[in-house]
Amino acid sequence: YVALDGTQAAAHHRLGLLLSVFDPDNALPELMASAKLDEAYDPAVQSMRSALNLASLESDEARRLVVIGRGLGLVREWALARVAFQRAASADAGNAEAWAWLGEANQHLGQDGSGELRRAEALDPFSANVRALSGLYWKRMNDPQKALAQFQWAAAIEPKNPAFQAALGDAYAFAGDLPPALVAYQRATELAPADATYWRTLALFSAQYFFQVEQVGIPAAQQVLELRPDEAASFDLLGWTYLAANVTGLAEENLLAALRLDPDYAPAHLHLGIAYLQMDKMEAAREHLLLAQSLDPEGAEGQAATQLLALYFP
Repeated sequence: YVALDGTQAAAHHRLGLLLSVFDPDNALPELMASAKLDEAYDPAVQSMRSALNLASLESDEARRLVVIGRGLGLVREWALARVAFQRAASADAGNAEAWAWLGEANQHLGQDGSGELRRAEALDPFSANVRALSGLYWKRMNDPQKALAQFQWAAAIEPKNPAFQAALGDAYAFAGDLPPALVAYQRATELAPADATYWRTLALFSAQYFFQVEQVGIPAAQQVLELRPDEAASFDLLGWTYLAANVTGLAEENLLAALRLDPDYAPAHLHLGIAYLQMDKMEAAREHLLLAQSLDPEGAEGQAATQLLALYFP
């Protein structure tokens, strides 16, 4: 297809993804060509570029394929990711992470995945990644205690990894145990103080559960804004935490700032609509809820806006 018509970005992109598994040395030029033809492909191309570069550093075939498969999963190409993990497990049947990631891919494709995860745990019970993937499995199965046990393992195996501390916080919150969840989230920010991701996670936890919002949530959101001052999401987060603390004036101020940076940012419209409901500014609330609904009709923000519109404006 590419030989016949080299102007189709989708064809270059698909070929690049296929080559990532079957001929990774030649994948990147096709991926880069797709992004050059259509910038919408750029985020996925950059993710795959990082995965391919990391994979090239691996001398072991199975580990190389696991890295590529993880990259494919990151861009939601789970069918191809499964092929990569299957090839990794075939190259080295003793690679526990290959089996664990194969189980993860199978779950994304509507299969169970537990058999592969059990095999991975048997091969390497002290792999933090294997334990974390098992924890995700039990979260999906709605078993908070089993999920928590797996994430506790992961965090104990790699206590200085902020990602596992944040995942442990998620697991505690999922189990309804908020104080240790807060400790885990805070530990993640201590391990990676310059990474806005973990401050954002801490602020969201505090706001969503109305847990120590003034003491923890607002300062965490302020830290996100300091690290990422040019992003609408940063102002939206700070506005949302102020709203959770019932400081509606500062909530409105920051949510409007988010929309000045990105007028089409659906979460800010949703949160501003909620703020105006609390402030009894009903017409303004309706306007922003309708915008959130139209900007994100299939997503979480759009659905939340739809529910609020039905409730307050039947």
